[in-house]
Amino acid sequence: MRKILAIFFILFAALAATVLSDRPLPPAELTFINRQEFNTVDPQQMSYLHDLRLSYAIYETLVRWDNESENFDIIPAAARSWTVSDDYLTYTFELEPTARWSNGDPVVASDFVYSWRRAMLPDNAAYYSNLFFTIKNAEALFDFRAQQVADYVALPRDERSISRATQLYEEALEYFEEHVGLRALGDHTLEVTLERPTAYFLDLCAFGVFNPVHPPTIEKHSRMERLSGSRLVDIAWTKPGRI
Repeated sequence: MRKILAIFFILFAALAATVLSDRPLPPAELTFINRQEFNTVDPQQMSYLHDLRLSYAIYETLVRWDNESENFDIIPAAARSWTVSDDYLTYTFELEPTARWSNGDPVVASDFVYSWRRAMLPDNAAYYSNLFFTIKNAEALFDFRAQQVADYVALPRDERSISRATQLYEEALEYFEEHVGLRALGDHTLEVTLERPTAYFLDLCAFGVFNPVHPPTIEKHSRMERLSGSRLVDIAWTKPGRI
């Protein structure tokens, strides 16, 4: 009995010493309460509301909604201004030149081109690819690439190779450059041409899946998959210290 009491006393003393010596961190500047675990922090992969809420905390869309206005107005975000052509088909966004990624790299128009293209390509299996189909020939790109991959998978296994898969992927990128209405006109000017006038296009631009990602980070964690012929991205790019 004395041994049990002695052990209990030692444990209690150790616990008390730990509690008394604890130096809690100062209160956080921001407390973010979420009801469940996140599925992804890759904006082009998001579909659940709690993931999208997070996207607005760590990324910046071209424009955003003014939550304090009565009409939920569209206001500048990564784009400080924009113009619309008379036929309502072409939107030209001027980006905020001081915008930076967390590593200090400037946020440029080609980052948006790269990110939106990710959502258009079936390789990434984006849940909201169809939202990007408002852009001229985006759906045609999706179909072109899907057919490429289907034809590749139909090949005998011994005829599939990384070099062949890479060649097809590069052809899809060329198709994008030639046909899709999405262009970077310099570092801070983004031009978007639509399939048809779309009254809610700016609202789409404020949606979380239209957030940009950092292309060098994505490319560092991307690879061609020999059997499927798809360009795959390792989710490890979203880990702390990498994203």
